[in-house]
Amino acid sequence: ILKSKGMGLPIGNVPSHYLSNLYLTIFDKWAVSYLGRNGRYGRYADDWHAMHPDKDKLLNMISDARKFLREELSLTLHPEKIYLQEIGKGVRFCGAVIKKGRVYVSNSTLGMIYGSIDRYNKGKASKDMLVRSINSYFGLLCHYKTYAIRWRLWKRIKDKENLCNVNMLKLKMTQNR
Repeated sequence: ILKSKGMGLPIGNVPSHYLSNLYLTIFDKWAVSYLGRNGRYGRYADDWHAMHPDKDKLLNMISDARKFLREELSLTLHPEKIYLQEIGKGVRFCGAVIKKGRVYVSNSTLGMIYGSIDRYNKGKASKDMLVRSINSYFGLLCHYKTYAIRWRLWKRIKDKENLCNVNMLKLKMTQNR
């Protein structure tokens, strides 16, 4: 969603997340009502997804959502960030792929995690940078059934001296004694 001229907050700070959640609550109610019992809707900050078995319903929702957002909230949808695909293939959203009855971590997210570890293993990133990066990703991964993935990530790290893995949930730096 693009803000009108002169509106909005920098992306990434806590107040912008709270304000977007507060401001877009009216859109959430509209979207859930629009999709009805057969539809599914989810939103994080200004990113949202909608699922419905009727393709025409979704196609109509795009133009109706544009109108609602413009008239009710003075917002516009980004013209190039709309993605339609069959529900069986899943919906990419916030680093995951949502499918009926389950949620997976997206391959692109996993690729970025492996990239962080590979940079560290090649000496192109410090241990402190690795810990911060992996902890950020573990914070995302722990919301899904990813214990085996987190274990493989831990095993991939070459130099684990002064590193501690806390229940496959986060890494900590330790002191030599």
